[in-house]
Amino acid sequence: RRRAMGNACGPPWRKSPKIKVVGSLGRGEPEDESETSQPMRTRGFHLPGHGSPHTPPVEPPVPRYEVSCPDGHLMNAKVVREGLELLRCLRKGGSHEIATCSECEESIAHEDAYYRCKECDYDLCTSCARERLGLPVKHLFRGSTKPLLDLFTGDILFCGPDFYGVHHVILLCSRLENVTDEDIISSLGAEPGVETYSAQTIESTQGSTGEDTWWYPSRTFIQRNQYDGTALLVADWPPHGDTLFIAKTPVPVKVMLHPFRSPSPDRPDFQEALFLQVVEDAAEDSKAYGWSTVMKAIYAYQRELNPDKYNTEDDRERLLVKLREHWDKPPICATVAIKVWQKYFEAICDDDEDQAVKLILKYMPCYCDTTTPSSLVKNLTKCGWVLNSGLEG
Repeated sequence: RRRAMGNACGPPWRKSPKIKVVGSLGRGEPEDESETSQPMRTRGFHLPGHGSPHTPPVEPPVPRYEVSCPDGHLMNAKVVREGLELLRCLRKGGSHEIATCSECEESIAHEDAYYRCKECDYDLCTSCARERLGLPVKHLFRGSTKPLLDLFTGDILFCGPDFYGVHHVILLCSRLENVTDEDIISSLGAEPGVETYSAQTIESTQGSTGEDTWWYPSRTFIQRNQYDGTALLVADWPPHGDTLFIAKTPVPVKVMLHPFRSPSPDRPDFQEALFLQVVEDAAEDSKAYGWSTVMKAIYAYQRELNPDKYNTEDDRERLLVKLREHWDKPPICATVAIKVWQKYFEAICDDDEDQAVKLILKYMPCYCDTTTPSSLVKNLTKCGWVLNSGLEG
């Protein structure tokens, strides 16, 4: 799948794009493709533009949310584990059901996100979990049946799963913008009731890179069904280019919302400009996608950092040294979000490295090169992050 950031002077669709249809997104070279122009290569990393006329206003922030089972246990969000879905389908004769909601008794399919209490063997579909979350809403359009979920810089997209049960992780570098360009909307084939949005993103993928960076920045296009809130990743646009890359098969999108969207006395305020600077610095220092890292992450599934093992300042100092070693490893798709957030915590703490490690242990307790997308979902929902199945507010 191909990605790119927008021009720092504003949205990149000031002129009509050429169109290129690709076979798939996020999984290397497409099996087949049709095109009306040659694709443009990206030209390095660029911070997103500010003051776009399409940028939605800042909404009231969101508090930290947790989902609990009837016995009060914290429930973790889950998506299908990488590789196991294929084995499960073979064992069940092709069945795609992996669980049943304990509240509404609706089936939970392999492509669905859900919340689970392992101790009680209690599962909740995201619709039932939403009743306990009380997620904020935002209306952008008159007559919208479902309100739009308000996304922030630093939120994480999980695209998929594919045939093997793999989600692709993408880091948001801007808020969603309403796409009003008729040429783009027509090219994407939006049907009645479907809204088109875009956001600036960055990712690590084996299929594409930036011209000057291994990580691939882009403006990503997402279509949302206003009646049920489901979202599909449909296209992306490289910076400075005139080619819009359209997915031959749109990819379902889930969203992980970070807990720093609301001010709180127990955590620092989110500094968007500093976060974007960290993204830029990390992209310039990025490495090529690592297949060996993929295998290591699958083998180390659910390996997380336990804060109880780092009670002393010396322990946390040694951990920071180890984290920096992991930052230098070849990345997988989950690496981008983990590394950027951890380096951001380091940046906001200035010279207080011990406080930076405390924030990492509290909000991003993972090694960036040994964490799969499904493990990242499970770990982050222990830390105040919230998983949403689509873009329904």
